[in-house]
Amino acid sequence: MTPPLTLERWLDLATHGLAPEAASRVRREYADAFHDAHDAGERDVVAGWGDPHRVNRELRPVHLTGRETRALHPGYAPTWAGLRRALGEDLFLFGLVVGDALWDTWQGATVPWGRFALLLSGLLMLTLARWLSVSRLDAGRWRALSYWALQAKTGLLLYWLWGLWELRTVWKNFRLPAELSADVLLPLACLVLAFGHLWSLPTALRAAAKLEGEAA
Repeated sequence: MTPPLTLERWLDLATHGLAPEAASRVRREYADAFHDAHDAGERDVVAGWGDPHRVNRELRPVHLTGRETRALHPGYAPTWAGLRRALGEDLFLFGLVVGDALWDTWQGATVPWGRFALLLSGLLMLTLARWLSVSRLDAGRWRALSYWALQAKTGLLLYWLWGLWELRTVWKNFRLPAELSADVLLPLACLVLAFGHLWSLPTALRAAAKLEGEAA
């Protein structure tokens, strides 16, 4: 016979995957209900709540999950410190673009410096626009959408996808080679990053909607 679940074990299962604040709030509510029912003389209170996994499935659409919390951006202060933070978030991507150009130069390839300057300027403008937009928006969903759309990562991935589209005649007859090289792995990695980045948008919007619902 399976032993009954303790209160702590039931709460662990029911709040699994929720954001820490949401899990603490739910645990506190259930613990208060448990003690009130126990003081009133009820027994098997936890068993009466039913399957904790079912309760977890019912809680997830209502409360923030850990993944949704990570998708939300805390925002920027409308100060130079906020701008520095925005620039710092894109520092790796800026370094990637500059490093790629320097690597091509070192390998003796011809670098289209005009296109390179345009790309780098565009990424910097996206960072500036993201800081200006996110630091001034209060509505959660609009802020989440602005943060996603104005990331340098978004602009860089769109640039890569545009490059893949320009090579569509080549990709029509593409066959995966026996040995993978950088020329194949880089476009495939860009596609994976693009889909992952696209998937993060509905997660952030869903999280913002939950926060707005809690504040209402």
